[in-house]
Amino acid sequence: MEPFKGQYDVVGGFMEAWELPEAAAIREAKEETGLDVRITSLLGIYVDRYGEGGDYTLNIHYVGEVIGGTERAMDDVAELVWVPIADVPQDSGSQSTQDGLRDLKKYLGK
Repeated sequence: MEPFKGQYDVVGGFMEAWELPEAAAIREAKEETGLDVRITSLLGIYVDRYGEGGDYTLNIHYVGEVIGGTERAMDDVAELVWVPIADVPQDSGSQSTQDGLRDLKKYLGK
């Protein structure tokens, strides 16, 4: 979906008013990928805008692991692909996606 249709992205979405950030991340992973995940670490917190001139967002990135579910592109996802972190383009997606992927490479020592 716009504003970054056709670009790499990480699992994400908007929190419900009553949700804790970790619960929102787990819910979004299930909604977008069909996978159940467990959060293992906080990666970082990034400020961004939702599209050019859009609302400001506070993006909380977690590291996690798959613990169940059936992988399939769902919701607003065109397709799911597993890409080695070293092969992910650094200039694709929103600024917070780029920043998060940069920091994930550091986190993983890549």
